[in-house]
Amino acid sequence: MKKNILLFIFAIVSSSLIAQITVTNATFPAPGDTLRTVIDAEPNINLQDPGEDLTWNFSFLDGPVFENIILDPDQGANFATFPNATFMTGQTPLAERYFQTTTTTYTSLGYSGQDPIGLGLDVAFMNTPPLVERISPLNYDDDNNSSSFVSVPFAWSDLPAMFTDSLPLPTTPDSIAIEVTTTRTETVDAWGKVILPVGTYDVLRVRRLDITETSVQALVPTLPGFPAIWVDVTGFLGGISPLLGGDTTLTYRYYNDESKEPIAIITADPITDAPTNAQYKSTDPNTVGIIKLYDQKPNIYAYPNPAIDQVRFDVINIPNGKYDLNIYNILGVKVWSNNYDFNNSVDTIQLDINNFKKGTYLYSLVNEKGKTLATRRLVILRP
Repeated sequence: MKKNILLFIFAIVSSSLIAQITVTNATFPAPGDTLRTVIDAEPNINLQDPGEDLTWNFSFLDGPVFENIILDPDQGANFATFPNATFMTGQTPLAERYFQTTTTTYTSLGYSGQDPIGLGLDVAFMNTPPLVERISPLNYDDDNNSSSFVSVPFAWSDLPAMFTDSLPLPTTPDSIAIEVTTTRTETVDAWGKVILPVGTYDVLRVRRLDITETSVQALVPTLPGFPAIWVDVTGFLGGISPLLGGDTTLTYRYYNDESKEPIAIITADPITDAPTNAQYKSTDPNTVGIIKLYDQKPNIYAYPNPAIDQVRFDVINIPNGKYDLNIYNILGVKVWSNNYDFNNSVDTIQLDINNFKKGTYLYSLVNEKGKTLATRRLVILRP
């Protein structure tokens, strides 16, 4: 009898140990990888408290499929700035992100493209030190804390008038510097299984909290014979960019020991912990309708399409700025329009279409110069 009890206990313990996977560097991205993910902008899911042997049911999530290709770093226009990179992603030369992998770490070296506060300036931001994306091996209860600092100077004469006219300084600065400080705190706080529409995966869950502070410093002349000094002018620029100041981002990342894509990344409100966005692994072999993030052309996609009562527009590969989204009926008459201020290479618009009649429409994205960047078809159905 005692022998049977010991065997039973051993079986339970062994099963528990097997379920606690270890994620290794075999899952780090590498040039040539094609990664596909689905994004659901309105997830109604239960994240659950930290713990062991949990099950997260994400099987009902749905959304458009995005595809990304991992590129050799020397394919980037700014590879010389990041000579230690082992791969890159993005749209050359609009926005490039450079990364480095070793046997133990996967780090973000920085990016090149538009400046992070939307002034329309080209920059190359190098993370000092590189910001850690993942460590190997990764196990339950691991902690990983890292931080990074970036500073890029610009001559005053290179700045747009909307910026220089906004600084009520008694003297003209010699230059400015955009500074970004990121503090990242990670804990592997749970393990278990994630159920997706495409299958079930053993996972480790990483809780990541990023605290980012973006500021602008101006090099201001002082009295004759004295050196210029750096002055924080961030407070004067509140109307220029909503990206200045502090920002906190909370994500829950679910990693499998075989998949290059994270099984899921759930973005949550850092105060309430309520999910606000879900990204998850796609294995759909269908290539029709996939949004290619490495495509250089600005574009806009509607999902679902056909739509019934709600539609979501995903805008990708566009410069920061102000845009109009217009919807026309089949006769070319504008039936709806709204303006937006986009600050990310991928942005999302949610629209209630219950007041639209069923039928075929055209939607287009227009920049502030009046240029139409993309026009596509939208079909509205009624039950």
